[in-house]
Amino acid sequence: MLEVKHKRWLRLFALVAALVLAQVVWWNVVFMNSVGSIEGLRSEILGYRNQLGLSSETTPTLIAESAHKQRTMFVSESIFFVMLTCLAIYLLYRALKAEERSREIQKNFIEIVSHESKTPLTALKLRLESLQESSNSEETKREAHLSLDEVRRLTSLFDKIMNLNRFERRAFSFESINLSALVESVAARVEPMLRAKSIQLETDLDPKALVNGDADSLQNSIQSLVENSILYNDKTEKKIRISVQRDPGGTTVLDIDDNGPGIPAQESPLIFERFYRGRAGRRVPGTGLGLFTAKFIVEAHAGSLKLVHSGLGGTHFQIELPRGSA
Repeated sequence: MLEVKHKRWLRLFALVAALVLAQVVWWNVVFMNSVGSIEGLRSEILGYRNQLGLSSETTPTLIAESAHKQRTMFVSESIFFVMLTCLAIYLLYRALKAEERSREIQKNFIEIVSHESKTPLTALKLRLESLQESSNSEETKREAHLSLDEVRRLTSLFDKIMNLNRFERRAFSFESINLSALVESVAARVEPMLRAKSIQLETDLDPKALVNGDADSLQNSIQSLVENSILYNDKTEKKIRISVQRDPGGTTVLDIDDNGPGIPAQESPLIFERFYRGRAGRRVPGTGLGLFTAKFIVEAHAGSLKLVHSGLGGTHFQIELPRGSA
């Protein structure tokens, strides 16, 4: 859908650009021809006067008539091209308004559906948890457990869609942030997951690494990357290394490296696409929005998120953000 819209906008802008260029070229050609015709105007009129035996008094009249014709031609062609350009601009404006309205309706619809779905999902989650605890049947407990996993996955999907919808509205509140403190906050939040999977976390955090940005959205991005390193790591001795350092080039660099299975080279260009899930994603529940949202947020902060060589042999994400000030 996005690709279709992108191609439509490309065609529209290409058409407008071609129209403007054609107009400029045409006016230049006509102007140069007119300038050239003025050079021969005197000799032509003199030739006509000699051939027809006209007096010298008729020369100004012929020049005036020729100038009037040239002026009329320029004015009429200018009016035509101005009208054509105005029509193209109007069509472009109408298309932009329609596109804006369509996107606004889509975002409002997503927000309403996501918000209204959370109440019944919460109620369903509580009922399943109650059923799981009160049931004496192992089969019922197992089915309730599987159902709870699906409910949590659906709730997570709605949460991520709502967050993405908010981020696409550029609802950011920029302030000076200590990126190392933000990483420590994320590490504290995912600590139960680290403990449950027996993952060793190593950190190397510059205490003076500052950036300007929205704390909640950046925390969302960092946590998505760390959770990926946790969920997809199936090694016996699991390791995650997080580093925050100030780069001499005026940026702050955050590295999240692990010794997990890594990402195949053929999947590397696709992992930041919306809803894309690679082969490894089939064994871990997810939405395919985590990396897309993380990259979107980082780029909204004038930064970059990329996949680089892993020193631990797994997956290594690197975030680079402009350095902030206190």
